[in-house]
Amino acid sequence: MNHTSDYVRQNLKTLRKESKMSLRVMSEALARRGFKMSHSAIGEVERGVRRINIDELTAIAAVFGVSPASLLLPRNMSPEDRVQLSGTPETTAKDMVDWVRGDEPLEPEVRADSFLAEGFRRGSLPKWLWKPWSPPTNGNALRVAR
Repeated sequence: MNHTSDYVRQNLKTLRKESKMSLRVMSEALARRGFKMSHSAIGEVERGVRRINIDELTAIAAVFGVSPASLLLPRNMSPEDRVQLSGTPETTAKDMVDWVRGDEPLEPEVRADSFLAEGFRRGSLPKWLWKPWSPPTNGNALRVAR
């Protein structure tokens, strides 16, 4: 199954209709951002005849003013609803969102281990976004005598 492609297709169609944007107007909006995608190609994506690539995904997200990650997941779910993206196990919508955002690993055993979970977070972000470690602020930090 192509869960992720189906969600992207549905989200594209929903966002376009909510914005009252025709296929041609959307194609023009993409072109104004320096990205060419014909109205017929957009229609093919919405019908499931054609998949989009990552460049198209980011350009479409920019047109609608949303994160590319928001196109990957179903729009109308509650946190405990079950969801599955291509290549992933089925899990709760909340856990999937945490994984897509790079906040938490998908596997429960990795999530439960703080060291492995931090390794996942660091691996999910470019190194320049890593936050430096700082000691706890509750006064329980070990202090080195000088």
